[in-house]
Amino acid sequence: MSDGDLAVLRGGLPDYERPPVVEVVLGVQLRPLQLRAIDLGPLRDIWKDRYPELLVIAPEGARVQAADVVPVDFTSIDFGDPAVQFVTVPGTEQREGALIVRTASGTTLVVNEIIWNVDDRPGLGGWLFRHAGFTGHEPKIPTFVALKSIKDKPALKGQLEQWASLVGLERIIVSHGAIVSQNPSGVLRGLAASLGR
Repeated sequence: MSDGDLAVLRGGLPDYERPPVVEVVLGVQLRPLQLRAIDLGPLRDIWKDRYPELLVIAPEGARVQAADVVPVDFTSIDFGDPAVQFVTVPGTEQREGALIVRTASGTTLVVNEIIWNVDDRPGLGGWLFRHAGFTGHEPKIPTFVALKSIKDKPALKGQLEQWASLVGLERIIVSHGAIVSQNPSGVLRGLAASLGR
């Protein structure tokens, strides 16, 4: 951040000159038949031990599940830096969060489960994921994710359209798959259109 503090999004544990001040949990990971918090165990066991002053932020709707693994300090936050913004994603019953990061080189949108960008995979597992709608040749909102996570399609559609209009949007970092760097605004518009009316 502009003051030199560090925000980490479910990261590994490299050595930092300055300890991170916040861990951002953008939501809970989807798994077939249930929602559950994962990827937080290392935070509990390593991050909080190493940096006891670390703050953990999770969206309100994901707070209980995240708190089963690691204590959650806040459900929203003002980083004190206009270049870094935490957003609770509308239409997801406050279960999904996103980060908007603005730098001199452009704007980055970081999302959790709502957008996937996973190419098709070989074998039986690949076939199953493709037919279940998780993989393909372009970013998508998988059907299972839509059924479990989206509770208000018009609200999410509006958010996707708003993100598509972000000045200088250069990339979308997704939790599943490759970074979207080719026409991210167009991708967001297409995803919004896929939600219908």
